[in-house]
Amino acid sequence: MLGDLEARLAAIVAGVTGRPDLTVGAGPPLVPGAGEGRVAIALSSFTPTSGFSPGYTTILDPTTAPKSRRVLPVRLNATLAFLRRPSDDGDDDARNAARAKLLEDISAVAHLLADPSVGNGDAFATGGSDQGFRVWRSALTGGTSTAAPNAAGDLTGSLTLELDAEIWPALPPPSDEGLIVTPVPDVTVLAS
Repeated sequence: MLGDLEARLAAIVAGVTGRPDLTVGAGPPLVPGAGEGRVAIALSSFTPTSGFSPGYTTILDPTTAPKSRRVLPVRLNATLAFLRRPSDDGDDDARNAARAKLLEDISAVAHLLADPSVGNGDAFATGGSDQGFRVWRSALTGGTSTAAPNAAGDLTGSLTLELDAEIWPALPPPSDEGLIVTPVPDVTVLAS
């Protein structure tokens, strides 16, 4: 459910890079090499918008079984942490070049996250097997960048994304839907 959603967000963002010196992944950030960058994606907060309820279901696909699932509506926040490491020489020109690349990384990903297909959740749909989530809405809610390098000499920034979604357990596979009990007509015998 949530792990698959985080991985899907990482896959969406990975499609925007187009640069061999920038890697994208879910989870804790790996330290990039000199002159390289990294975007680490994490679902950073989770708030149920209502509890599980026997009556709260969603239609998945009316042509396959199961047609619906009991779901948990949630609001999620995702943090995209950007890191750029200057080239080995570490002088002002290298830091300025790394900062320029950091800002390019942030703006390219922000532009992607503002795309209507991401905003309405369509980009999160993968088709095929039950993925355990459905995103209804996402919105870019903010971003940061640092002007000065951190203690390790790296330049950092972030974007935050808010998502409204429904989640459900994808395993084990649910059984087919259908009638639980065959309805029996109510027959009343009248005495004369």
